[in-house]
Amino acid sequence: HNMASRLGRVVVCGERDLPRDLTRRGVRLDADQVRRIVAALDRACPPRVVPKARQQPGSFQVMPKPAAQFALLSEDEILIALRETACAEPIESWMTWLHPRQARLVAQRWSGPARVRGAAGTGKTVVALHRAKHLAAGGKRVLFTSFVRNLPTVQQQLFARLAPGVPGRVEFVNIHAWARRLLASRGVRLELDDDGVESCFNLAWVHVGRGSALAELGSREYWQEEVQDVIKSRGLTSYDDYAALRRVGRRLPLQSSQRELVWDLYQEYERLRIERGIHDWADVLTLALESVNADPVEPAYDAVIVDEVQDLSCVGVRLLHALVGDSRDGLLLVGDGQQAVYPGGFTLAEAGISVAGRARVLDQNYRNGSEILRAALAVVASDEYDDLDTDPVTGTRQVDIERDGGTVVRSVTPDPAAQAQALVEQIRRDNGEHGVRLGDMAVLCPTRAESGHWHRVLTLAGIDVILLESYDGRTIDAVKIGTYQRAKGLEFAEVFVPDHARVPAARRTVEGDDAYAERASLERRQLFVAMTRARDLLWLG
Repeated sequence: HNMASRLGRVVVCGERDLPRDLTRRGVRLDADQVRRIVAALDRACPPRVVPKARQQPGSFQVMPKPAAQFALLSEDEILIALRETACAEPIESWMTWLHPRQARLVAQRWSGPARVRGAAGTGKTVVALHRAKHLAAGGKRVLFTSFVRNLPTVQQQLFARLAPGVPGRVEFVNIHAWARRLLASRGVRLELDDDGVESCFNLAWVHVGRGSALAELGSREYWQEEVQDVIKSRGLTSYDDYAALRRVGRRLPLQSSQRELVWDLYQEYERLRIERGIHDWADVLTLALESVNADPVEPAYDAVIVDEVQDLSCVGVRLLHALVGDSRDGLLLVGDGQQAVYPGGFTLAEAGISVAGRARVLDQNYRNGSEILRAALAVVASDEYDDLDTDPVTGTRQVDIERDGGTVVRSVTPDPAAQAQALVEQIRRDNGEHGVRLGDMAVLCPTRAESGHWHRVLTLAGIDVILLESYDGRTIDAVKIGTYQRAKGLEFAEVFVPDHARVPAARRTVEGDDAYAERASLERRQLFVAMTRARDLLWLG
């Protein structure tokens, strides 16, 4: 019976209610605790054994088999109950929930740099957060960093929920913010000027690129990415290095003559930038790496944890590696190449890092309902991706799904106004009738301009909203709105993706086949990231 009552210090509980009653006492159980609970119940409430019937002397009788013996409660039942209880909490609590089966990975000892990778929803970030807690509890000084600017702020709040007893031992900061702070402390003056950088590249393109063969292969934007995300992100300083480079992450093949043109474009851009005395964001990491190599950081970090490592540059990963070297339990790289949302790429070999024998792959999805994950994987199934290695990986991958179901709503409307009305009605219905918290919902868009549009739409509809760039990880009763990239590392009970069929964007006027294929693949990965943020419901407009 489904019942529960208290008789003094004794709780009388129906068998069906037992898992739920146990998890009410706390959802932060590790695998060892789950096993101990099951063992204790087996001892206290052993399975009933039906004795065999006696056979009369001299008679013939078929003896019945003993009744099947079932434990009162299994480990799987407890694990399912823990997950369901965690799902009922605000999304910020859910994002710190570690599946008990992953607890051993948190305390793993590594003899050098290590890597944890796996598909979306497999718990990489929560493993990293619990790893930081484990190291900090042992007195270690830990740097926890990533590329996305707002993510460390959110993770710091999540960590405060998770480990209130170890404040100050784990530092959460975006890699560029950390590098700027280091350089400022050492008297290195930076002149970051995004508009000036754009002007320098535009002039370099006019002087060197626009009238060359490069203009027939790709757009101006493509070659700006080549300069920033291929050349400068690796810290290349000679044409010979660029000429020999295997351009991981780029599909457009380049002949020697074309690479010479790219190098000329890079040199002209650098000449103009230096002449104006300004820096770009790649310079920040390069200067920081040079500074650390010349003068190590004191007090030293014991460990560096890098989340979403696939979005960092090669120079950025070298910088973080330089802080701890190949020390035991020093560097942990966490990420997934299929979720890379920025152009370019690199390999760990290029960064001078080996994780041989110290890599783990997570293949159990704990977040997404099965229907949601299938819809998301269909978007990228035909696209290969690079995963910090030289060999591309196929878009299809084997992932075990923990949670069946999930809801995928495909809303087809005749015009933008009707789409906005359908989205607003879905939010109101789910919040009012089904009790889904507004703070557990997100509207995700490909650009900041579109995020601003949907911010206005929901505000006019009387729905409380907050932009992801202002969200700091605290529980808030407002729908979160932001770009696909801003949603990296975050999770939501429900995700709304308007105009999803417009991804990838239409082919540009000057864009060759290979350049377009590369951009389309990148934009599909960005959409994939947005879709896999959804735990329970995915709305596609």
